[in-house]
Amino acid sequence: MTAKKEGNLQWVEGLRGIASTLVWITHVSRAFDYDLYSPTSGEGLTPRLLQLPFLRILIQGRLGVIIFIYVTGYVCALKPLGLFRQGNYEEGWASISKSTLRRLPRLAYPSIMATTISWAVAQLGLYQVAKQTDSYYLSQTAPEKLPILSAMRNLFINIVNTWTGAGNKYDVHQGTLFVLLKGGVFVLLFISATAKVRSQFRMGAALVVWGYYWYCAEPYFMQFWWGVLMNDLHNSRLFLRISRAESGFLLVLASFFMITGLYIASYPESNIERATWSDWQHRTLSMILPKESEFPKFASGLGFDLVTIGGALIPSYKGLLSHPILLWLGRQSFAVYLLHEFIGSKALKAFQVNLGGAPIMTPTLVSQSPLKLHNHVLLRARGPSQVRLLRRVCLCAATAMLILLWLPMGLPINIQKPHLAQYYSPSLQNPQAISQGQFPRKIWQTWYHIPPFFEKQEMERVRSWTESNPEWRWEVLTNANELEYVEDHFGPRGFNRPDIVEFFRTVNSKIVKSDLLRYLIMYVEGGLYADIDVEALKPIHEFIPDGFDEADIDLVIGIEADEPTFKDHPILGLVSRSFCQWTFLCKPQLPVMIGMVDSAMARIHTLAKEQGVPISEVKMDFYQVIGSSGPGLFTDVIMQYMDENRSRDSPITWDDFHQMDEATLVSRVLVLPVQAFAAAQTHSRSGTSHEVPAALIKHHYGASNWTSQHARFKHPVYGEVERCLFDNACVNQWDRNVGTYKYYFSKEKFD
Repeated sequence: MTAKKEGNLQWVEGLRGIASTLVWITHVSRAFDYDLYSPTSGEGLTPRLLQLPFLRILIQGRLGVIIFIYVTGYVCALKPLGLFRQGNYEEGWASISKSTLRRLPRLAYPSIMATTISWAVAQLGLYQVAKQTDSYYLSQTAPEKLPILSAMRNLFINIVNTWTGAGNKYDVHQGTLFVLLKGGVFVLLFISATAKVRSQFRMGAALVVWGYYWYCAEPYFMQFWWGVLMNDLHNSRLFLRISRAESGFLLVLASFFMITGLYIASYPESNIERATWSDWQHRTLSMILPKESEFPKFASGLGFDLVTIGGALIPSYKGLLSHPILLWLGRQSFAVYLLHEFIGSKALKAFQVNLGGAPIMTPTLVSQSPLKLHNHVLLRARGPSQVRLLRRVCLCAATAMLILLWLPMGLPINIQKPHLAQYYSPSLQNPQAISQGQFPRKIWQTWYHIPPFFEKQEMERVRSWTESNPEWRWEVLTNANELEYVEDHFGPRGFNRPDIVEFFRTVNSKIVKSDLLRYLIMYVEGGLYADIDVEALKPIHEFIPDGFDEADIDLVIGIEADEPTFKDHPILGLVSRSFCQWTFLCKPQLPVMIGMVDSAMARIHTLAKEQGVPISEVKMDFYQVIGSSGPGLFTDVIMQYMDENRSRDSPITWDDFHQMDEATLVSRVLVLPVQAFAAAQTHSRSGTSHEVPAALIKHHYGASNWTSQHARFKHPVYGEVERCLFDNACVNQWDRNVGTYKYYFSKEKFD
């Protein structure tokens, strides 16, 4: 990987140094301040310094990976093409053969060492420190400590999986090494096949392959061929003439390419619509990129390609990239890349939080001496290459400590980010306002058919939302794209919650998935959620009555059932006091939303344990669904959230909402009276008609047949008590009848 071994140039080494630095910085910033990956921290907020175009490239890191891939393509072609241009074909092919055989060991040996170090750290329990930080990016990527035999087997499996594309759990970022290996071999095959082709035709062929991977939506693989193309271009007569020219026009043209490229590479990872510049970028890229593309990676790739064109027009670019500091960083680049996840993210975050006053280390961890691990490694390090690697590890550690001391003084980083994913336990306290300003102007719905197959009535109900709210964007997720959405936003490139992704993949109940999906969407996006069978009667802006400021509200909900008299009833108690879950307004990254997901997973895991089956085989009746993921859970979590964030001494109870006639704001949650979202139920003082001023929506109760798969309790003689609609006389009669039936049935059986 060094310049000497690859016949490389100094400026390429400097480029590697830039790449490794960008990759290291991005994982530190991702661990500390995930907000930086959006154009602003919230709707209507002013962007922070590192959220601005151009500057945000420093923390995004994608450009670093693009550079590594580009350099791989460039360097793989460097020596063979140089020999081919001289007519030394045999030596050129011999060089390709040697490079191919050496490529895997050069990548694999350091990778195995880094994986083993990470494995040892996990087995010593040191990753438990990272798991106790507030960053879920760290806590969910930190591997678990395992029994020694299982751990050794797991180590071997992950070392092998690095080179099969299955991923390495001890260092998830080593997946890029497999891409580098595969792409490098493809480049060497391409060069071997085009050895006797003239340079301009080989450049054309490389451009065709580049375009092919564009069409295949493979933004990373495109860069291998761009490296081959630029290698030929740098050695062409045209480039030699340009490098000797002294023209102001070339400088202007180069500046244009480089500024445009850096602007494109600034494309954010999430919440694109929050800023005009990023929304414009998204619309432009949507017109030229293949569907279902990874826009952030494509933007970085296209931006970097334009930067390389601009650099080729400036003769002095090689001198700039050959600066001694960049060369030094380049020589450490591979070691930094392999160790940046452990040192740059987990260790730094753990120490930073610890210095900040949080007692995150257990006594066991504190009492362990880090020298034990160092001595163990030193005893096994016998060759000069191992010693060099250990030196680089120490240098990385020293750099981490310097940045550790500098961070609190120089960088506006907020250690406690309440809007990052938080578990339901132990609390849902929200000490700071999550969002300010308006609710995101988005309407979200879910459906288990693709939109063209909507029934006429569904289309009419959808139209009621879009026509009454033309300034709001309408979105629908179906069973065809729901898993992809969850994987994208809660996988490694999103909030990094593999437990959520795995649970969503595994759970077999469609209604549970529907419940989870609405909470996940609202956590990520915010806006309005409505079931597909809900009709809008009034515009969304009327959901917030006069006298309330939208900036003071994070969540708008309505009452569904208000019959506390039946709270102790064995069947009706669960549904006697509840908030509407079929429609609500929410601002993004609200802890209560992710709390619902975590609580739902915990409750369903408990059911699975009680039934002695895996999650995929859990059986739930109607009431278990209601309580595990539906309105019962929705109400429980919101009540806890409001109580934990109350501004008064007395607790928040259902009495605060019983027989409520007007909206009330509690802990930044606006609760609407029952007629707003649940009119015409004939119970809970909801009336019998939607033709009342307070009614905002109409629920048609016809979008799903989930109750047929999760049955209610139905007595063989007296039927369902729910049909009483909370009528006291009816419920009491049903209870007496069922009790009498049970008594006589038991007596006859006994006799």
